[in-house]
Amino acid sequence: MTVSPQISASDVKKIKALGYTVIICNRPDNESEDQVNFDVIKKIANTEEIDAIYQPVIAGKISSTDITTFKSILEKASGPVFAYCRTGNRSETLWSQATSHENRG
Repeated sequence: MTVSPQISASDVKKIKALGYTVIICNRPDNESEDQVNFDVIKKIANTEEIDAIYQPVIAGKISSTDITTFKSILEKASGPVFAYCRTGNRSETLWSQATSHENRG
C-alpha cells in the first residue's frame, strides 16, 4: 500500500510499471481547479488494466463508514494498492485506521 498526493494522467503508466494493480482516489472531483478528475484517471487506468476505484472523502471528515469502505477495498484488492488525494493525508489516515481496526480483533 502506497499513498500519494494528487496524481496526473501520465503518472498512471508509472504506477502500473511499479507493479500496482489498484488505484484508489480519495479526493472528491472539483475540489480545486487544478486537479485531474477521477474520470480521466479511470480511463487511463482501464487501458493499463489497473482497477481504479473512486472513494471520495471530504478533508477532515473521515467517517467510520469511510474507514470500513476503504478496508473492504483493500481486502478485495487483486494486488498492490496505490491511493491518492490532494496531499496524501486522507489516504494515509484511511489506511492507518483501516489496518488498525484489523489488529483490534
